[in-house]
Amino acid sequence: MRNNRLQRLSVGIVLGLSIAIIVIVLSEIIFPGIFENFEAKTFDLRFQTKIKLLEETRQGEKIDDIVIVDIDNRSLNQFGRYQQWPRDYYTEIINYLTESGALIIGFDILFMEPDIDRMADTLLVRATRKSGNVCHSFSFSSAEPDAFLYKMEAPPAPLDTLGFSYLASEEIINAFPGQDRFDGKFFELYKAAKKIGFANFQPDNDSVIRKIPLFMNFAGELYPSLAMAMALFLYNVQNSEVHIQPGEYIRLDVHTENGVKPLYIPIDQQGQMLINYMGSYQTFRYISFYDVWARRVPPEFFAGKIVLVGASVAGLYDLRPVPFQNAFPGVEIHANILHNILEQNFITKKSSLVSWMILAFLCLLVSSIAPFFRLRITIPIIFLIAAGFVYLTFYLFNHQNLWVENVRP
Repeated sequence: MRNNRLQRLSVGIVLGLSIAIIVIVLSEIIFPGIFENFEAKTFDLRFQTKIKLLEETRQGEKIDDIVIVDIDNRSLNQFGRYQQWPRDYYTEIINYLTESGALIIGFDILFMEPDIDRMADTLLVRATRKSGNVCHSFSFSSAEPDAFLYKMEAPPAPLDTLGFSYLASEEIINAFPGQDRFDGKFFELYKAAKKIGFANFQPDNDSVIRKIPLFMNFAGELYPSLAMAMALFLYNVQNSEVHIQPGEYIRLDVHTENGVKPLYIPIDQQGQMLINYMGSYQTFRYISFYDVWARRVPPEFFAGKIVLVGASVAGLYDLRPVPFQNAFPGVEIHANILHNILEQNFITKKSSLVSWMILAFLCLLVSSIAPFFRLRITIPIIFLIAAGFVYLTFYLFNHQNLWVENVRP
């Protein structure tokens, strides 16, 4: 009797390990990424429950240490068609926010080329330089040889002299997503800014934005994202104080009263950070662009605040799908990324090795139980184990910011 049980247990263990190995080989070697899309959907489901918990905890309170000056319908109704706005409006915004004591002003608005109104451009550049805390954005794009837009082998000469890029070893630089072209041409404005950062997003295959590369590789140099550039300014981190280990972290050496404090940002092998969204649309404080321009907001409100200027109007094409919402303003995505970095509040995905170990454990657990019970008992036990595991992965995500692989195990 005892020998029979040991034999059953041995067969179960061998069977369980065999199944685990087969699944690992199939998903890692023969069909790599076969579970990725399914896993991403469970990630989205976890986020939906997490967002509900966060909003219940906050009870309607906004995060207002980062303020979004929003080009909304009210602003369009007051100023008219957005494409016809003079750049004087942005100059007024910079001047008022600077006078109000804003900590930093980030523009999720692309000033791609000099305007036909050169005086307005001059005033915008002057306001940017005088403020001393403005971060402008730019965009990368893919080459289109048919349209005579060829891949750039080197940064545009004016850009290369501004010192906004970061040098690293070839291995590290090539780990980040590569870009073909730098689209901006308003180099006078970039030169006046304290920092510049790209506004591009890198959605997953289903177009959902779950992560972002904090740097991109353009012409053999690394350029920061808008949120990363703002964080580097706020921490006063120099180029030599940025250390990158693909698949592990970006380390910033931050100077404090007690010396240098390392700040770690977890990234994957492509230099991407998982975005830990803090809530649904308008979790951060939104204020109409028009109300700020008209100086209807008390200046003391902006004192010591981080300000992002962007758009939530659907017609301006800056609404993106995120794990819990189909149309989410790009400017608030940048706000979430910056908030994650400043608050050191990150989602960490457990490694493939951890997933393999979990898979092996579950296979062994089920295969060790199954030989000793009838099928009508074994099946409910298996379902209970599966349900318990899924519940655990949701709990760890919601309360510990841990993304444990769900589908493959």
